[in-house]
Amino acid sequence: MSVAFLLVVSGAAPVDFSQEGVSVGDDASDGADRAVGDESTRGIDEERVEQLIREYTREKRSSRDLDALEWNEKEQSPARQHAEYMENREYIGHRGSSGETISQRYSGACAENVVGTSPTGSFSWKTFPSVEVDTSQEAARHFVDAWMNSEGHRENILNPGHDSIAVGVSHDEESGGTYAVQVFCRSG
Repeated sequence: MSVAFLLVVSGAAPVDFSQEGVSVGDDASDGADRAVGDESTRGIDEERVEQLIREYTREKRSSRDLDALEWNEKEQSPARQHAEYMENREYIGHRGSSGETISQRYSGACAENVVGTSPTGSFSWKTFPSVEVDTSQEAARHFVDAWMNSEGHRENILNPGHDSIAVGVSHDEESGGTYAVQVFCRSG
C-alpha cells in the first residue's frame, strides 16, 4: 500500500513541549511522484526501517566529520512505544499516552525527532509535499531527508554533543501509516 508522506516539525530541544501535537485530517491527497527504492519486495519492516534510519543518520553525520552515535538500547523501548502510540492515535507529536514529555519518557539528556506517514495525505497542522512510501528503504530515506530539511531536526541529527541514538518505528499494515521516533542522548 502506498501512503502520502507527511512531516510535522514539532520542536528540537529536549524540553517540556506544551504543544499537543497534530492529528490526521480527512482530506485526501492527490499524491506526487513516488521515489524508487532498491528493495525488490514491497512492504514496510519496522526493524529494517529502524536499522536504515540509524545508517542514514550515520551517513549524514559522517559526511560532516561528526562521530558515529552509539546504539542506545535503553531508550529503544520508550522510542518504540511512542511510535506505536502515535500510530494508534494517528498523531505526530512529543506528548505521550499519559501526557508525558520527552524528559519524562527518556532517562537522560535526550532530544527527539518524530515523523509519520498517513494514507489521507493531510494533517490538521500542516501538509507537506506527498510521496508514496512502499518499502522500508523508501520510508527510512524519506524520514531522514525530511528531518535534514527541518532546521531543528537537522540540529538534533548533527549535534556533536549527542553520543547515542535509539529509533522506534511502528507500521499499520491496514492503514499504511508508518511512524518513527529518533532519540539522541548524551551521556554524563
